[in-house]
Amino acid sequence: MRSFLLVSMAIQMAFGMETIDLSQLAQRFDGIGAISGGGGTSRLLADYPEQYKSEIMDYLFLPNFGANLQICKVEIGGDSQSTDGSEPSHMHTADDLDFKRGYEWWIMQEAKKRNPNVKLYGLSWAFPGWIGNGTRDPFHSPSNLANYTTQWLQGARDVHGLEIDYIGIWNERAYSADYIKLLRKYLDHHGFKNTQIVAADGTEDVCDGMKEDQSFADTVSVVGLHYPYDGTGYYNSNCTSLGKPLWASEESSSYDDLNGAACWARVLSAHFVLHNITSSIMWNLVGSYYYGTNWYASSMMNADQPWSGYYEVAPVIWATAHYTQFTEIGWKFTAKGSGSGQLKTGGYYVTLADPNSKNFTIVIEKIPKDHGLCVRPALPPDDLTVTGELVKFQIQKGYLNGATKLSTWRSNFAKDEPMLFEKMEDTLISDDGEFEIFVDWGDVVTLSTIQTAQKGAHPKPPASKYEFPLPFESTIQEAEPSKEAIGFADQIGIFEVHPKLDGSDELTMRQMVTQDPITWQQQTRAPVTVLGNFEWQDIEIEASLSIPDTMGQYSGACVATRSDQYWANAVSLCVTLAGNWSLIDGGWRLDGTYFKTFANGTVSSLTPGKYYRLKLVTVNGLAQGFFEGEQLFENVEFPDIGVGFAAIGSTGYFPMEFDYVRIDRAGSNWNSTQKKCKSPAKVGSVLTADACTRNARRDEGLMWELRSNWQLVHTPSGLCAQADLSSRGQVHLAECASPGDDVRKSQEFRNRYSNIRQHQQELMLQDGSSSYSLQGTSSGSVFVDHANEGHDTRDQWEKWVYFPNTMQLRNQYTADYSLGAPNCLRACS
Repeated sequence: MRSFLLVSMAIQMAFGMETIDLSQLAQRFDGIGAISGGGGTSRLLADYPEQYKSEIMDYLFLPNFGANLQICKVEIGGDSQSTDGSEPSHMHTADDLDFKRGYEWWIMQEAKKRNPNVKLYGLSWAFPGWIGNGTRDPFHSPSNLANYTTQWLQGARDVHGLEIDYIGIWNERAYSADYIKLLRKYLDHHGFKNTQIVAADGTEDVCDGMKEDQSFADTVSVVGLHYPYDGTGYYNSNCTSLGKPLWASEESSSYDDLNGAACWARVLSAHFVLHNITSSIMWNLVGSYYYGTNWYASSMMNADQPWSGYYEVAPVIWATAHYTQFTEIGWKFTAKGSGSGQLKTGGYYVTLADPNSKNFTIVIEKIPKDHGLCVRPALPPDDLTVTGELVKFQIQKGYLNGATKLSTWRSNFAKDEPMLFEKMEDTLISDDGEFEIFVDWGDVVTLSTIQTAQKGAHPKPPASKYEFPLPFESTIQEAEPSKEAIGFADQIGIFEVHPKLDGSDELTMRQMVTQDPITWQQQTRAPVTVLGNFEWQDIEIEASLSIPDTMGQYSGACVATRSDQYWANAVSLCVTLAGNWSLIDGGWRLDGTYFKTFANGTVSSLTPGKYYRLKLVTVNGLAQGFFEGEQLFENVEFPDIGVGFAAIGSTGYFPMEFDYVRIDRAGSNWNSTQKKCKSPAKVGSVLTADACTRNARRDEGLMWELRSNWQLVHTPSGLCAQADLSSRGQVHLAECASPGDDVRKSQEFRNRYSNIRQHQQELMLQDGSSSYSLQGTSSGSVFVDHANEGHDTRDQWEKWVYFPNTMQLRNQYTADYSLGAPNCLRACS
């Protein structure tokens, strides 16, 4: 390493000295954090064995171990879909109050257990419908909302022993100055004078409102902005003239690979240098939600296999550690030009100092443009080209407090062989306060007087088992009341474990939302909870269901296979109290509009409150249905192109119940082992398009890794896809090229790395001014060509989506009838 640095320095140009003037302290550092919620992002963590739950929380919050997060922001559950699921409210109705629901209380307690100095922050994404008195406007009755929010704070303090430091308004939606003023009065009156208001967790237009209304401004402590743009002149002068801290109160949302870490490291420094932003909070804390829901693994770390105990410590953890393990909330940034600024050959640096001691920390980043892109906003048009640089600093001797060296830690998130938070040789300080360090492109480097940092590590977690275990039988009778039973992930509505209404000791899962909520994402389907594997097709699901007479004879319950997150695509079997059953395309629509029916019929009227067995089997493109063990239909045809979860739903917002669920494989399409290639892939193997496997089965010929350096690697062979850069150029396997190799540009399939796991995206190669996209055809040919700029069709497509469980590149995410059956990229037959 020492010789590498000397050689690198010798070929770089050293620029002028950067002065660190610790007498020029500027804004207060308000900490770095992450968000649990928005929504259901931590759901599966609750199902993990205790040992691994504890280890995961150590990586997130334990000081001097991993991310060492300083802020824990959570969703105040609002009974409605808010990205990856619905989180339960503490007040489903105006006369209801239950502080045992959900898992956010546990998240905050565990954070505080590891670091008592962690700041806590609550924010609503949605609200129960009663708050708006049926108007879908949470501010219609400000006193309802102020009381609701204050009750949550009281539950945190009185039931869970948690003091909430910050409270928000409504995530990325409207705000009301009148409500915020009233909320401040409620907080002060009920003993929460120290709880500060953040407004408005969205765009900067809230600054205009505060500038025009001083009494409104006086109630707000922090301006909370989401995904602030780092271009020049982004903020109007009102945001900076208010004299309030500016926070990126939601940031990143980027996939947690090396590029996601690079994005995060870049904004942590750039936000202060460019806009005086003093805190950044990442969405989201831990990726504990099923693949197949939104923004898979856009997290600090990933933990979505409670059945195996497997979890991944992502590079984002170590990008965060560069800041958090060397600072504390209350330190101050040095002013720009006096220890913080932009480097001569690209990149940013910030210096933070403890005003009560002579400790200080410098963080330097040189993230290149093609690795520094977050999912939003777009990169600024400014030149973000970076090159390696020998950076020289000088600090006044009076501030060194006898220090002769600085603890030095380095990561590199852009190179083919990354470095993640590695301890380097200390950087020596000369007698006149000078020191220097070479910072390469892709580097994040920390220099600090703090000597306590560590790269913590627990023993390796259990091996990954990506397949949801079948057969599955629900454990509702062993579940804790007010919680969800293991495996279920509510998407619309809220399903909780409660005693049955018949006075017995038995437990049931009850849908708790009885009025349309005030939504963050408007939904057209009725309540639904999902579980399992998003890539399932051939399964059977049986449930024991009870239907109340809330909606009279129209009240009903459903079981479904091949369901997407929102129940928009599915094969669903529903039955109503009137005894009408139907096999339908998709989930039950709230507005009663037309949906396609594959089959329907009648059984005897059902008794309200009695439990009945309903079973659906789907194999290939044929369905069978059963009610109380009697067959309703068999061999009913439906389009055999969709994949999805198992699901249970209702026909409206009423307390439908289920006390038993069983899911198992169906038909003969399940293979016990991974499919092997008949002819091994080798250099020169031509890529083709072929039918994707069924039921989350892996196939060696279809397994790919999307690397953060943009190479597309066939994992069994370790070879890279390489294209002939010409019209209809062939794509074949080749040895993976190193940076600088002439063929490297033929292997760099650039894509929107955070989007490609849930939306079809182009895979683009660049050759000078010419761009080529990876395209496939129904005849099986694969090639690169100039983007056709048209819609993908059954015959030809140029957009792909990556399924991480089976490692497949598919031409569709959810069922797309215009494309026919899904096709995958194949390397060998």
